[in-house]
Amino acid sequence: MAIAGSTSTANAASAASLLDAKVAGAYGVANFTFASKTSVNPLDLKLTDTSEDGQHAQMRVIAGTGEGTKYYQWRKAYNAGNTNRWDTYLGDSSGVKWIRLQVCRYNGSTQKACAYSSISYSNWW
Repeated sequence: MAIAGSTSTANAASAASLLDAKVAGAYGVANFTFASKTSVNPLDLKLTDTSEDGQHAQMRVIAGTGEGTKYYQWRKAYNAGNTNRWDTYLGDSSGVKWIRLQVCRYNGSTQKACAYSSISYSNWW
């Protein structure tokens, strides 16, 4: 409900955005739109294992919400040249203020190296 004399951004248009991060052996990309104050939809993720070294690539989304920083599930790609894709969304009732990617190289369950994308801030805040 809008308050008289206030400006509402409920119908504000959001443009699609892109984040990416690269570490030796792994490359991750997110194409996304801040659809509302509480959601990122769509959130299309792509992760490529870029090295023939027996290790694998992992990535996850990190989001700043009204309740603090949240770390979402790891997504994996195995075998050099293999790319996995996920068409998904992110929602949080406390609000989504920003997102970024964390892309890492793993040897088994041991994290070897990581890189972070820049932070993309929602235009709804």
